[in-house]
Amino acid sequence: MNINKFDVLALSNNKKIVVLDKINFMDNDFLFANEVLYDETMATNKYKILLVDYKNKVLKKVTNAEALSILLPKFVERIN
Repeated sequence: MNINKFDVLALSNNKKIVVLDKINFMDNDFLFANEVLYDETMATNKYKILLVDYKNKVLKKVTNAEALSILLPKFVERIN
């Protein structure tokens, strides 16, 4: 499973995301993504940080507040 910036991925819940950025932190890859309409015509304001689980070939939504408080600034830092 190879995921790159600007890839559009279909999730198991029939939603799609576009990868806005990818970082490696503590030997794990994390994605900053935005949900897009299913026909890919428009982005939404639903942003997600996802852990890439290469072993199981799944993306796991990061929901832990402490983890988010560490990861989000790392993505913001790359944007600025």
